[in-house]
Amino acid sequence: MSSRGVVERTVPTGALFAALTLIGIAISPILVATGILGTCALQRHLAMPCPTCFTTRAFSALAHGDFLQALAIQPLFTAGALLLIVWGVADFAQWRMGREWPRATWIAKHRAVMALLIAGAIAANWLYLASR
Repeated sequence: MSSRGVVERTVPTGALFAALTLIGIAISPILVATGILGTCALQRHLAMPCPTCFTTRAFSALAHGDFLQALAIQPLFTAGALLLIVWGVADFAQWRMGREWPRATWIAKHRAVMALLIAGAIAANWLYLASR
C-alpha cells in the first residue's frame, strides 16, 4: 500500500507462484520420462529419501489428472502445489479488483505458529516417505 492509502498494482505474488507451480506440473511428465533429473543424492548415498523425493513423480501424476496417486506419492508437495494454485487464483482475483490481500498481516501475527506447522508438516512428510 502506498503512503496515500492506494493499493499499488504490482503483479501478485500468489499468482506468480501459482504460474510457476503449473509450469512445474506441466513439464514434470517430460522430466520423468527422460530421467533427466536422475536419482536424489541423499537417497543414493544414505538409502533414505529426502523430504522432496518423488515430487516430480507426484507432479507428473497431477499432470495426468491422478490426484490420489499424486497424494500417495508425495503428500506434502501435492497439497502444497494445490494450495499455491488456490492462493494464486485468489491473489489474482484480489489484484484485479484493486484490493489488498490481508495475508501479510495475518502471517506476521502468527509467524511462530506458521513456522511450527511448516516444520511439523515437513517432518511428518519425511517420516511418511521414509516408511514406504
